[in-house]
Amino acid sequence: STLTTKAVWLGMAQFAAGLPMLALTMVGGSAADKYDKRKILLITQFVQIALAVGIGYLVWSGTIQIWHILMFAAILGVSNSFEMPTLSALVPELVTREQIPSGIAIDRSVFHGSRVVGPTIGGILIGAWGTASAFFANAISFVALIVALLSLPARRKATAEEEEKRKTGIKDGFRFVANDRPSFAMIILIATQSVCIFPIITVMMPLYVRLVLGLGPDSLGFLMGAAAVGSLIGSIFLIGLAREKRVPLMILCALGVV
Repeated sequence: STLTTKAVWLGMAQFAAGLPMLALTMVGGSAADKYDKRKILLITQFVQIALAVGIGYLVWSGTIQIWHILMFAAILGVSNSFEMPTLSALVPELVTREQIPSGIAIDRSVFHGSRVVGPTIGGILIGAWGTASAFFANAISFVALIVALLSLPARRKATAEEEEKRKTGIKDGFRFVANDRPSFAMIILIATQSVCIFPIITVMMPLYVRLVLGLGPDSLGFLMGAAAVGSLIGSIFLIGLAREKRVPLMILCALGVV
């Protein structure tokens, strides 16, 4: 929001990142089935490090422009379209079948925990050392995940039958979702949230903090972190929640948002 006070440009940045994800996420999921998930994640981490360093340098040198933001957002969207489905598919491989629900809940807890801590730390860094410092710190933060990925074993060699099944991942996915009402309902719910709820936070929050509240980046970081607290609490709560109680709770939460 330091480059412009127009919401349309913030929306365009979100659109530039979201469009590749909409178009390529299924391709990324299919790639996760066919290839070594560890290698895919390593590639996406290095891409995101390059993006963070690149935009940090442009900010530090004072040459950053809006078209740079749009370009970096589009590249980030492509990277995320491969990273997110691969990471989601990796978690069940690290635990037993009985531990999958808890493993996914823990994974979401870590994700939402980073949403709480990350913006807060970013706001503090921006207030103390400028905007570029937050991007450079973001680049450094990927090192921990890279080390963790390198510690994982390589993808085991699959049988010919398994490899043949992996080639039809997208078609089988469409067929399964079309015939499974709970999965179809979940996709509709996630799509609705992505279109109608999340942009309010990511697009309108920076403008609201700057133009209405008259506050700086440190306050924006705290508010963005506060927005993720509920998600973190919910994901932690799901770890110990019985399976049969999850659907009624999800319905209540969806009605609460409406």
